[in-house]
Amino acid sequence: MSSVDVRSLFLSLSQAPCLSIEESKAALLSLRKAIVSYEEELLSALYLDLGKPRQEAYMCELGLIYKEIDYYASHLARFRKPKRKRGGLASFPSKAYVEARPWGTCLILSPWNYPLLLSLDPLAACLSMGNKAVLKPSEYCPHVSQLIQRIVNEALSDKQALCVLGPKETAEQLTALPFDFVFFTGSSKVGREVYKAASENLTPCVLELGGKSPCLVSEHADLRLAARRIVFGKCLNGGQTCVAPDYVLVDKRVKEPFVSMLKEAVDELYPNGMLGNADYGKIVSSAHLRRLLSLIDRPVLLGGKHNDSQLEFTVIEADFASLSMQEEIFGPLLPVIEYEDLDGAIKAISDRAIPLSLYVFTKSRSEAKSILSSLDFGGAVVNDTLMHLTVPTLPFGGKGASGLGSYHGPYSLACFSRETPVLHRGKIDVKLRYPPFSSKKEKLIRKIFR
Repeated sequence: MSSVDVRSLFLSLSQAPCLSIEESKAALLSLRKAIVSYEEELLSALYLDLGKPRQEAYMCELGLIYKEIDYYASHLARFRKPKRKRGGLASFPSKAYVEARPWGTCLILSPWNYPLLLSLDPLAACLSMGNKAVLKPSEYCPHVSQLIQRIVNEALSDKQALCVLGPKETAEQLTALPFDFVFFTGSSKVGREVYKAASENLTPCVLELGGKSPCLVSEHADLRLAARRIVFGKCLNGGQTCVAPDYVLVDKRVKEPFVSMLKEAVDELYPNGMLGNADYGKIVSSAHLRRLLSLIDRPVLLGGKHNDSQLEFTVIEADFASLSMQEEIFGPLLPVIEYEDLDGAIKAISDRAIPLSLYVFTKSRSEAKSILSSLDFGGAVVNDTLMHLTVPTLPFGGKGASGLGSYHGPYSLACFSRETPVLHRGKIDVKLRYPPFSSKKEKLIRKIFR
């Protein structure tokens, strides 16, 4: 699609009015109905593009979309209702309130790892607050992206939302346009490019990025539980999850039994092996698989085998100089680094970029509290991985290189709206503020501002 086509689509949509509360709710219900009608095709497409098992695809994509749409539909009217605020003495008499107003025309750039959830969830939130949207799904998941376009075209009018397909150049053309708001999910590298392009138009952004999310396993951890939950978090979606545990720092006194329990957890979750297993997803492309294999520059403690589209859960003996520690892994490769004292482990994490997620495994509440208070992160979970994403009342987002802004549940509605103050003045006009000024007026003014 040419830049002229993209611009004309944008101009047409931007000239359309924003959605009323009734139109937003109708759009959400229409979108949900269309998703339900395409459910079987979507599950098949997720398998074709990413090898996602049926249950995993529903649990991590479709089910979450339904839940979020239902939340938005039931809360958008209350959220968009003006909220009264107390007026000040200086503006007496008056009526003050704050409106959650739509940004206007929004751009949503979604990634390939959760192509359905991370396209339709922000789209639903965007429509809930009365915005119009241009959605650009990832070119790496063609089957899912084509279905998303069909769903958007059938469920929504071209004055409400457009779904644009194309290569990364199409996304670059879109980010150069003067949208009112940009919502991007993807890598930190691309996120910087999107942010830079948006800055040319002074367009506000929410950036949901990634990074190296650490797992800290203390000597006081329940090792068996930690191993099972870390394997789950690292193997879900073939490890291609922005909040997947990226590396493990483990107390040297429990390292050997911990690694042994990682193997037990793999055998328990994948009793028939991982390669060719229908319960285990695939790497999105051969290029991504080659990149993962190139990161294995240290002794392999567990796994290591691969086929044309899958890599076993692979544990390597690592240190901070390892290739796997120089970038976000985004796959089922897990560097394990031992530490001698907890303070040193905390310092090692704090010396690096702020992670999107932090996972702490310990049975000691005081130890967990000490670790959390010593580190900065986008979100944290104690004694599990990933599960903070399933709590709709918690915001999800990063800080610094791991992201900007947050969403989910009520935070999504706040994300796609702008708090706008409105003041209605009464007829009484206090002349105290007007010239000519005098010492008497100044004394009264000083009393008011005390």
